[in-house]
Amino acid sequence: MISVSSVGANPDASNFYLETKGVIEGGLRALQFQRLDLLLPGLLRGERSGPPRRGERAMIALSRFTDRLTPAAFDKYRSIAANNVAKAIAALVGRDEPGVFVHHNREMLREAARIG
Repeated sequence: MISVSSVGANPDASNFYLETKGVIEGGLRALQFQRLDLLLPGLLRGERSGPPRRGERAMIALSRFTDRLTPAAFDKYRSIAANNVAKAIAALVGRDEPGVFVHHNREMLREAARIG
């Protein structure tokens, strides 16, 4: 099973989005899949359909600067292009090593590079 969650997901978070993602992660872990890949991207960059999300658009615009200021040790909090997350998913499909694997931005970019 491959699931896209979010950096900061936590069932006890005060933010509804992060709380919901944390609850889902816990539920998936409880199902005890032979293999579970949890992708925890930072802010997703890319084109979106549907109504505009002004706050999100502002954060995406700011991420060009904040990503550069974020030290490498905290790169899991940087933004990431949605197409790189999709490539990481494609690279993970079919892996059969058992266990729970958590992929932050760095790992997703490494997997995305395998797809090209």
